[in-house]
Amino acid sequence: MAGKKSKYPPGSFRWFVKRFASLKLAVFVLLSLGLISAVGTIYESLYDAQYAKTMVYHSFLMFFILILLTVSLISVMIDRWPWKIHHTSFLLAHIGIILVLIGGLQTYKSGVDGSLAIEIGGESRYLMMPGQELALYSSQNGSSYRTLYFESVDFLKNHPLKVKEPIEFSTPDGEFKVLDYYHYAWWNQEIRESKAKQDPPAVRLFLKSSRVEQTQWLRLKDGQKTQIQPLGPATFYLTKDKKRVKKGPFQLVFYVDQTVPDQIEYEVYDKESKISKKGFVKPGESIVTGWMDLAVRVVDYIPHSTEWYEYEKLERPKGDTTSTVKISYKGEERWVGLNQSVKFYEKDKVYVLAYTNKRHDIGFPMELLEFEVGRYPGSLKAATYSSRVQLPDGSKHVIAMNEPLKHKGLTFYQSSFQEDDSGKPVVSILSVNKDPGRFLKYAGCILVVLGCLMLFYFKRFYTWGSSSKTKKEKKA
Repeated sequence: MAGKKSKYPPGSFRWFVKRFASLKLAVFVLLSLGLISAVGTIYESLYDAQYAKTMVYHSFLMFFILILLTVSLISVMIDRWPWKIHHTSFLLAHIGIILVLIGGLQTYKSGVDGSLAIEIGGESRYLMMPGQELALYSSQNGSSYRTLYFESVDFLKNHPLKVKEPIEFSTPDGEFKVLDYYHYAWWNQEIRESKAKQDPPAVRLFLKSSRVEQTQWLRLKDGQKTQIQPLGPATFYLTKDKKRVKKGPFQLVFYVDQTVPDQIEYEVYDKESKISKKGFVKPGESIVTGWMDLAVRVVDYIPHSTEWYEYEKLERPKGDTTSTVKISYKGEERWVGLNQSVKFYEKDKVYVLAYTNKRHDIGFPMELLEFEVGRYPGSLKAATYSSRVQLPDGSKHVIAMNEPLKHKGLTFYQSSFQEDDSGKPVVSILSVNKDPGRFLKYAGCILVVLGCLMLFYFKRFYTWGSSSKTKKEKKA
């Protein structure tokens, strides 16, 4: 039997409304959303939330299905025109779903969801956001840098080996190319000797006593003059400037002179913060500190050092994995991990290529005045922790685990913290959120719930109204 023909001419507005308001399309959309959500859940369990978000929840297919759902909902409402009182619950539910979708889109486009790390006594204004950036800087003096290239990248969707035109950018000295990308990689760090005179010194120590045997690197960062490394009750210094050393108990201080490659000057401080021993030590020699039978042997001294990373590709995340990019410059190939950088030296300058998380400027600096940690009795496990911060207007606020701070449209939550090797907190990490679509999503949810309540609990009212109208028509 031939199907029922539409009474509306093909291509007309009503014809399209009927097509998009069909039950078959609604079933297809709902089944598609369920299937995509199931795939996203599986991806999240096998990989991670960011992988599932990029490959599934924020995919073209998901956005297409959501647009199709919105068009279908609008078409169904138009198809019921003119509306009557018993359409109220149906209209509220459909409008509510549309508002939730619009609110979600607004959050996706202009929302903020990142983390703010602040050192105790320091300040910060930049959030670490999902997503990655690639940047190239140049410097002629090692202190001031000029940005040559900057771009947001998504190597998960646009893998360098799968795209037609991989990322390339030129400099007056040569061309940089992105060759490869590992989304999950296991990394191993090494300290190696550098030929660049601008690179900082590093010392590798071997600590031995009746209680401990361990190897420890001390290395200055670029532009840094002093590194302080707490190890239990002792404190180790590596410095270029004697004036920066604050005398304290159980300290071992190394004064490095990069023009002298074969020995290091040292000082040992006793429990009274007085110098108990000093002199010069060469690689292979040991220093008997006099504290708790601890001896410190200088295994290696590198006047000019660089951090070198080796990466092994993994198919899935395992432990402390990271993503990494392979870069080529003038025949030299280097891997750079997320939130790391590599250097390429020329005669009169240095190029620094950085691969980092996206940064977002919140518009004002936040200073961390104090950080407090409450521990469980008899344990080092943190029970509570809070940050006391100061805003540019001078106001001071406490951000605790259940006490967020709201300022200029942003909400700051106490998320976690970082400790040094001695267990002392050094960095507070705040979770920062801005959801411009929250009102629409809340309003949409309220309308959906109200529509459902009216549908199930006020059905008698609709029935009574229609039956009364029928009786009046019969009497007439």
